[in-house]
Amino acid sequence: MILDKRVAIITGSGTGIGKATALLFAKEGANVILFGRRDEKLKEVKDEIKDSHGKDAITVPGDVTNIDDIKSLVNTTLERYGKIDILINNAGTFRTTEFLDIDITEWDRVMNSNLKGVFLITKEVIPHMLDKKGGVIVNIASILGMVAVPNATAYNSSKGGLIMFTKSIAAEYAKHNIRANCICPGLVATPMTKDFMSEQDTMKEVIKGYPLGRFGKADDIAYPCLFLASEWSSWITGAILPVDGGYTAI
Repeated sequence: MILDKRVAIITGSGTGIGKATALLFAKEGANVILFGRRDEKLKEVKDEIKDSHGKDAITVPGDVTNIDDIKSLVNTTLERYGKIDILINNAGTFRTTEFLDIDITEWDRVMNSNLKGVFLITKEVIPHMLDKKGGVIVNIASILGMVAVPNATAYNSSKGGLIMFTKSIAAEYAKHNIRANCICPGLVATPMTKDFMSEQDTMKEVIKGYPLGRFGKADDIAYPCLFLASEWSSWITGAILPVDGGYTAI
């Protein structure tokens, strides 16, 4: 198994990309720590991991913007396993608002969830990766951190910042055998995008920008996460990987 006995924290793992990644990592031998705001969703994923792979996962309910929740997550992980090998920063939020209608509360909510939360949890995890002389961080950004669309200034900006955050961590900690890479998904069918993707007329236009002719599924992102978290990618750090059906190729 590719991740045998590795310890992986996955944020936002109750649904969507985080859930798919947790299930795949457990299948490949990882000890998975599920972190997210909705405890009932985390427990559903834990049960699915147990039923499918016979493994116990840890659930830690909490918010990536709350430093006390993050400290509890890290402490719980260390008490159980004594190390942290992998951090998947997947939790985030998506909102569309015309720029002049964005108020400070909305701007802060998006930035806190998509960028500050990653900063907070990464800052808590890296010292323990330094202790064990290595680790892997995979951040889930977006193609909208690479190319902008209207009515998403806060989201575009937060994901663009996450891309540069990834490069900065990669550059600073490569000498300590800590790798940091970033996946930039295109439009993926998840609970977070459900309302947006239900607008059929809009989707008919949006799909024209995807050369492969379809939108993404959660597993389309989980497998690249597995690649970047494993030894298969041991000479890759600071990479920004679009997983987008060709959207950014045209």
